[in-house]
Amino acid sequence: MLSLSKTCIRFFVILAVLFFSVLNSTPHVDAFSQKESYLALGDSLAAGQTPYGHIGSGYADYVAAKLKAAGYLKSFTKKYAIPGYTTDRVLRDIEDNNKGIKQSIAQSTLITLDVGADDIINSVHIDAKNGQIAYDFKQTAMTFLTIGTNVRRVIQDIQQVNPTARIYLLGYYNPFPGLPESVQNEIRPLLDGLNGALKEAAQQSGATYISTANALSQNTKKYLPNPYDIHPSTAGYQEIAAAIWNHMQTDLMQQSTQQPSTSPSSPFSLAISNFLLMVHSFIQMLLSLVGLR
Repeated sequence: MLSLSKTCIRFFVILAVLFFSVLNSTPHVDAFSQKESYLALGDSLAAGQTPYGHIGSGYADYVAAKLKAAGYLKSFTKKYAIPGYTTDRVLRDIEDNNKGIKQSIAQSTLITLDVGADDIINSVHIDAKNGQIAYDFKQTAMTFLTIGTNVRRVIQDIQQVNPTARIYLLGYYNPFPGLPESVQNEIRPLLDGLNGALKEAAQQSGATYISTANALSQNTKKYLPNPYDIHPSTAGYQEIAAAIWNHMQTDLMQQSTQQPSTSPSSPFSLAISNFLLMVHSFIQMLLSLVGLR
């Protein structure tokens, strides 16, 4: 070892320095660098209908804003969300590829689905002004079954087009909290039946179910200002968006930790660092032996 030439040793020293330089200059990959394409499907809530009949910014817009603020957002659209849409209408849009919806599904990484309330509204008579509600129990029970079946098919159709998209299925809140308690006793079973059908469909299809039942209950006058309309205020939509974001952000953070990292803190880089440290120590020993230090 003492006969090893000084030139050769210097070469090893330079090589080690170059390795360290390359390692330290490796660009860090931000955990939130993956860009997401967000698609909102469903009814008037997904479209952003206000308590007074206009289309404005709804929960989908506020979710998109949160994605953008966090550096995730690549694209967003809610153009397929239509007021009055039932589960059957959403299903037919996808199966018929209405307005090229399948292409949007294929390009999306995050999809929210909000549908089912209009199925119930079409089978129940609610007179909010007079505080009355009427429905046929058997017909409503059949509607719950139809909702569950259609939503499962919608999710499955989405998964066939895009198996990797994350799908979030929203539950519903009490749309008429200001009605008398006698009417609330009629509304609660309807709400529970609707949300139960949706939750079961999500569990059976691999989607994430997000409850919104409590999102607006803390301040119903603020979040549902029109006692004769089911649609939230801006603040109400923001509360729903917050409930969605809690789930979505957690999933995105978990996704980022599962992706391979090229940062110096990755297991591979740490192994390289340890190896180069051993090489460096060995070279220092050689330099000491030949008197170059």
